Amino acid sequence: VLGFAHELDERFDKFTDTERSDLIGLIAAQSREVANIVDDLLTAARAEAGTIVIAPAAFSMRSLVGEVLSSHSGRVDFAMSEDLEVWADAGRVRQILRNLLTNAERYGGNIVKINIHADADMIRVEVRDNGEGIPRGMRDQVFEPYARANNSSSQPASVGLGLSVARRLAQMMAGDVELSISDGWTIFSLTLPLAGAAASTQHRLAG
Repeated sequence: VLGFAHELDERFDKFTDTERSDLIGLIAAQSREVANIVDDLLTAARAEAGTIVIAPAAFSMRSLVGEVLSSHSGRVDFAMSEDLEVWADAGRVRQILRNLLTNAERYGGNIVKINIHADADMIRVEVRDNGEGIPRGMRDQVFEPYARANNSSSQPASVGLGLSVARRLAQMMAGDVELSISDGWTIFSLTLPLAGAAASTQHRLAG
């Protein structure tokens, strides 16, 4: 970000319109990466300090997923048979989904899917990818802060907080994030209370 911005500042007239447009696009993309990393770092720090504020309300999961996908760079197949209202903090759910999609894009296969369905009084959001999968011995560790099942140096933007933050936030909203492997798919499942179960959810959050 600094390097490209410095080049534009110092040598703006030396670049063609196309080159300037490309550099600005790269700066914008990398700035989003930095913002997301800072967001996760702040969330992790606040979780440790016990200062995270959760403000649950009812919202449409279909609409929220659409918002997340509109700013996501990769292609994702999205299937949801019926719209479902969730009782959670929409901003925190966006952060969770962003992290699950980023994880699939960086470390998964070339196909990423989101499947959503009701499961009793909960909603289940499955982010699936057809990658090689996470080794069995690493499946519990991926939710630990700063842990990565894939230690490739080709992912410098990853600090290993995304999955840890996602699970912590989900649990604070009376849900969870879990990992499973099935028929060649790596599946991260986010569960959250349906809006119809709001009363019991509020009781659990207050406790």
